[in-house]
Amino acid sequence: MEIPSSFEQAGHIAHMNLRDSQLPYKHLIGQVILDKNKSIKTVVNKVGRIETEFRTFAMEVLAGEESTVVRLKEHQCFFEFEYRDVYWNSRLQEEHGRLVEALFMQPKNAASAKPVLADCTCGVGPFSLPIVKLVNGVVSHANDLNPASIRWLRKSCALNKMEEHVVEVESLPHYSDVFAAPSTGSLLVIHEPGDARQFVPDLFQKRHPVTHAVFNLPAAGVELLDCFRGLDYPSAGLPTPLVCCYTFSDAAVDSGGSDGCVADLLARLAAALGLPKDVLRCADLPLKGQVALPSPQINDMVQQALREQTDGYTPVAVRLVRNVAPTRHMFCVCFRVPRRAPAGGDEDMPQVPSEKRPKLSS
Repeated sequence: MEIPSSFEQAGHIAHMNLRDSQLPYKHLIGQVILDKNKSIKTVVNKVGRIETEFRTFAMEVLAGEESTVVRLKEHQCFFEFEYRDVYWNSRLQEEHGRLVEALFMQPKNAASAKPVLADCTCGVGPFSLPIVKLVNGVVSHANDLNPASIRWLRKSCALNKMEEHVVEVESLPHYSDVFAAPSTGSLLVIHEPGDARQFVPDLFQKRHPVTHAVFNLPAAGVELLDCFRGLDYPSAGLPTPLVCCYTFSDAAVDSGGSDGCVADLLARLAAALGLPKDVLRCADLPLKGQVALPSPQINDMVQQALREQTDGYTPVAVRLVRNVAPTRHMFCVCFRVPRRAPAGGDEDMPQVPSEKRPKLSS
C-alpha cells in the first residue's frame, strides 16, 4: 500500500483523497492522522466525484468527531461554515491574501474611483471579508449561487463583529448613497443567492460603479464571463471593471504555441465574450512565445491587464496559481472588460457544459 503523504486541513478537519488501494485501511489511516496531529479532531475522505452545482462533495468520517462545522482564521478574519455544504480550499489561503493586497491595498491615485468589487462567486467570503475588515474605502458586493454560502457568510460577519459594515439586499435597487463607501472602513453588500450571469448585468443596469470583479469558481472558469456581453461601461458612464477569474486548463504550461495554456485560455475567453480570438493578447506579445506568469507575480499580472488597449487588441494577463493534477493546472486570468463584447441572445452564447452552467435548484 502506498502511504498517504499529505492532506488538506480546514479548521479541525483533515480532508483525504484516498486511492482505491488505500481504502481497505482507511480507518487505520484516519486514526494515525488523528493521533499524530493534535489540532485535528476529525478525518474525512471524499467519496466519489465533485458533481454538484455548488462544488461540494460527499464525504465519509474515517476517525474522530462527527461534527463537520468548521471554525478557522484566515487573514485576520474568522470563518465558520459547514464543510459538507460549501466550497472551501485551504490551499488557496496565500492566493486569497495576494489578490486582496494587489487589488485593494496598494497606494492609489487620489483621483481614481473608489474601489467597488463584484465578488461574483463569493463562497463564504475569502475575498470579501478580509477586504471589508482590513481595507478602508471599499464596497464589496457579495453574491453566490449556494444559499448555504450566503448563510455562513452572514454568520462569519457576526463572528468578526462587522454588522455595522453590512447591508443586505433582496432585490438590488438603483445606486444611491446607501451603497457608497463610508468615510471610515468599508462596506459589504450581501445579496440574496443568485446566478453570476444575472448578478453582473443587474449591477450594470442599476448603475453601481463596479471597478473590479472576481470569479472564484474555477470549475466554471472563464465560461462564466459571457455575463459581460453587451455591457458597454464607457457609454453608460461607468468604470470599466478589471476582472480576475480563476479557471482550469489541461493544456501545456510550458508551451508558448497553440497547444499551450495561454492559447487555450485566450480562445475560451474570446468565445465567452463573443469576440474574435485574435482580439485578446497576453502581455502585448504575438501568440507564439506567450506563457503564463508564475504564481508570485500577481502585481505583474495586474499591471499587464491595466495596459491601454492598442491597435485593437485587449491585453490579458494569465498567471499560474497551482498544479491540481499532473496535467491540470489552476490559473488566474486578468483583463479589463473589452468594449467590443457584443450583446447576444441565448442562441449566440458559447455552449457551456450543463454540469458547469450555474442555475438555482427549484
